[in-house]
Amino acid sequence: MKFHQIFYLHRFNSSKGSLSVQRLVEQVGINVCQLDYESYAKYDDNFQSLCLETKENLMQDKSLMFIGNSLGGFYVGMLALYFSSPVILINPVIEPLKDLQRVLKKTHEPSLYDFSLEVVASYLKKLEISKSKY
Repeated sequence: MKFHQIFYLHRFNSSKGSLSVQRLVEQVGINVCQLDYESYAKYDDNFQSLCLETKENLMQDKSLMFIGNSLGGFYVGMLALYFSSPVILINPVIEPLKDLQRVLKKTHEPSLYDFSLEVVASYLKKLEISKSKY
């Protein structure tokens, strides 16, 4: 099956236009619609925003696929379930609660980041859902 629309989601603390997606586009020769999320936002806020962004960019009658890197892989895994679409995961975060707690310990300048234990905990419920679906 040929996919006419591919959505890509970056890793934690990255953004649209990252080197990873540039290389993917250049080396594989595919066009992608780049999604975006706030690295320091709660899971539900990001997921709702990503669903909306996908729907806004979704072309009618086009098959779609998701590609995600790291934490973006976790999100596109959930998006693929929501949209019943195939997904490619690149070095995906499998246990966001565990992985994001490591980041929490490395955040030294609160003025630059608003990343709290509350944000980390927002992934806990979704982790249980994702394990049961895969």
